[in-house]
Amino acid sequence: MTDIYIGCDPGGTTGVAWYRPEQSGLPAIGKAYESTDPQTILTWLEDEELDLMELHYDLNFHYTVEAFNGGGYRTTDAIQTLELVGFFYHTFAGSWNAGYDHVRKVGSSQRMSGMREAQRILGPTGTPPHKWDAFSHAVVHSRGG
Repeated sequence: MTDIYIGCDPGGTTGVAWYRPEQSGLPAIGKAYESTDPQTILTWLEDEELDLMELHYDLNFHYTVEAFNGGGYRTTDAIQTLELVGFFYHTFAGSWNAGYDHVRKVGSSQRMSGMREAQRILGPTGTPPHKWDAFSHAVVHSRGG
């Protein structure tokens, strides 16, 4: 069984990434994408998952969605982010048949311990921050965090 970890950083610009940790002597790999359109995000991710399934027949997908926990007055951006958190959380669990036991919501600071690995694989410069953030969530999830 090959574990693939998906990270999602919802917002005005949403980052999404997949990560396969080092397994059986194969190096860790992954990709990231970002867009302002949620449907484009899902299309990219679905294409990536299908490509991975062609390479590995027995995949186990795990999803992490960053939960926006801001308090106080809600701006238009904050409301949109909250809506996207729910959209991605329920889409991953329901439509993609992952089940809620394979999807989790986490706070934003959780991603920090995975940032070095994200920068190593995606590149230390020139990568938009939402890609790094999403990738970092996937890395941390792979470590059991």
